[in-house]
Amino acid sequence: MNNRRLYLWFFVAALFLASAHVYFSFRGRPTHALIARAVLLSDSPNDISAINIEKDSSATASFVKGRCWELVKPYAASVEPRQIMRLLDAFATAYIQSSFDTRELARLGRTQSDFGLESPRAQVLLESASGAKNVYAIGNPTPTGDGVYVAVGGEDMIYVVDRRLLDCVNSPIQDYRKKSLFVEDRLDPVMSFDIRRGPRAFSRFAYSKGAWRRLQEGETPDAPVSTSRVNQFLQALAEARADSFVWPVGASNEPPVAPASLLAGYGLDAESAITVTLRNAAGTANQLSFGASASSNQVYALIQNTTAIARVPAKLVELIADSDFNDSRLYPYERQEVQRLCLEADDVVYSLVKSAKGTWEMESPVLAPANGTYVNGLLANILALKAPLETAGEPVIAVSVGIGKEMEPARQIPSRLVLGDSSLQELRSQEMLDIAPSEISRLTFISNGGTTTRTFVYDKPRKTWLVGNPAGAETGEVDVAAFAAVLAELHPLKAERIVKLKVQPSDLRLYGLEKPRLVVAIDFSTPGAVRRNLQIGEATQGGAYATVGAADAVFVLSDRAVTAFSASLLKTNKR
Repeated sequence: MNNRRLYLWFFVAALFLASAHVYFSFRGRPTHALIARAVLLSDSPNDISAINIEKDSSATASFVKGRCWELVKPYAASVEPRQIMRLLDAFATAYIQSSFDTRELARLGRTQSDFGLESPRAQVLLESASGAKNVYAIGNPTPTGDGVYVAVGGEDMIYVVDRRLLDCVNSPIQDYRKKSLFVEDRLDPVMSFDIRRGPRAFSRFAYSKGAWRRLQEGETPDAPVSTSRVNQFLQALAEARADSFVWPVGASNEPPVAPASLLAGYGLDAESAITVTLRNAAGTANQLSFGASASSNQVYALIQNTTAIARVPAKLVELIADSDFNDSRLYPYERQEVQRLCLEADDVVYSLVKSAKGTWEMESPVLAPANGTYVNGLLANILALKAPLETAGEPVIAVSVGIGKEMEPARQIPSRLVLGDSSLQELRSQEMLDIAPSEISRLTFISNGGTTTRTFVYDKPRKTWLVGNPAGAETGEVDVAAFAAVLAELHPLKAERIVKLKVQPSDLRLYGLEKPRLVVAIDFSTPGAVRRNLQIGEATQGGAYATVGAADAVFVLSDRAVTAFSASLLKTNKR
């Protein structure tokens, strides 16, 4: 009996609690619902393939992502990817600040029109590559002005997000349009281009042998043009941006393709326009045309492969306004473009080539490093020369410049215009040798016509130099300080001056080098390395004549170096 009474009271209590819950659910005070999502766009922005924006004050804008993002409505145009990503990022970072259940609001007599969502200020459709669609209705700003009300299609919720979302969606279509002159985000290196001025004047330019050239009919290279001016023009095209667009702009009855009458109105018809066609290595073409003046510093241009008319900087036309990039200089190159230089005077040919490291090397009359500073100075003089040149009665130098492997025909240039007060012998570097101590295994000093020989060898395990003379010859302990002075002179060994470049047998006798007073023979630790012989001859002002291997130039070696090489290099025994 007691158990039955207990069950009855338990049932009555449960019924009472259930009735109270139902009562307060319908009659209780509405409260904020729990937030159903964290951000408006939970998908990755990279997954979005189509965007549709409808606003009450402007035409619908539709964007589609194929190879790149494009505007397809209200007209076709290229767009800036950054602007699209800015829009998608605005949705992906639109964090929900608060939310309301529309059913609770209805019980309070509130509708979507109270939040500006019945006729929203903007409606945005984001479609992913999988076909999933998200529709966002953007209503009024919140009373504080910091937020904005948003409804998501298929959800009975109203969200509050940052006001910046509305500001981003309200951007005009013009802000999305690509401002560069070309459809591609990055212009490939240009290998050739055409310039057509009206129906008759036509020029073609091609990059050949390290320089720009104007081509004649039959693709025969003409004289080179100013490479610096061509590069300046191409760089200006790549960096230029349209200021504003005049077609298409979504006007009523706007043609999808620019008719001749429209082009003529902006000076872009075939009779008036300057048309530039650029081609990359694969032959892919990009075309743009410049027309009438739009303002004091702008002109109209047909850009993005003839799909838009815009106002662009007038300086682009100024760069090609005169004489097809012609250059009045004899050699219309820049110094960094020159790879070879040949100079001939007094039956001596001075041939120089730029190494892969960018340093100048002499190939004739001797194979040796060149004086880079002096070569660049001569080259600057040569590249500054302008025609015509008067050479009658003056000493001349035959000058030839090479951009690639081939050399241009030599021109006779007055010596004074190339050399000034200097000499061609200064083309050779004053560096005779440059041998690091770690590369040397043996040094042999031969003097007195070969009657006296002193040899020193490097003991690698003991890391010290030892006397290596044969039995019965002079022996002793190496003077470390004196020997260090010899090694320091060799790394590098620089002459005081150059006496003569092209050495003849008679020169060896003249400078005391046929039978040198001292020969320093240098053997290397690398197997198979060839011995180098430094020959020192007669004394002269400031030092002594010297050469390397009797095949290089004749130099003047400093007194300091001669003294170091002539020293005993052995410690003196003191008693």
